[in-house]
Amino acid sequence: MRQTLTPRTSRLLDIQGFDTVDVQELARVVPWLRLSFGLCALLGGLGTALVSPTGPLPRRGAPSRFGCGVGAVFLLVTAWAFSDGHVVAGYALGGMLTSVALLVSTTDSCILSMIHRSIFGWPPARDAQQEG
Repeated sequence: MRQTLTPRTSRLLDIQGFDTVDVQELARVVPWLRLSFGLCALLGGLGTALVSPTGPLPRRGAPSRFGCGVGAVFLLVTAWAFSDGHVVAGYALGGMLTSVALLVSTTDSCILSMIHRSIFGWPPARDAQQEG
């Protein structure tokens, strides 16, 4: 199936800065270009509907940044594996990345942060009374 862009869509993408990207390539990925804006709209709409003021989040520490960096490398290697025809490796790497991301997003348990802490040291335990 051949994908094309309407002149209007092509012009709007050019305005966004995609004017140096081949039109056929843009036509293939245009739905994915909208994803980040869709997620932003979803979260913004949800925050608005729930009347939720959003304050600044605390700065992420080195263990979390380490985990995100390793995740970015995993993502690049996964993309390379798929693009080079190593589909099984791509699925395995992508599955591991997805599993680790789901684990931390649902339980706060970050395996890569634990690896970082085991190398560079653990923080002191918080007093149980402070956490209440």
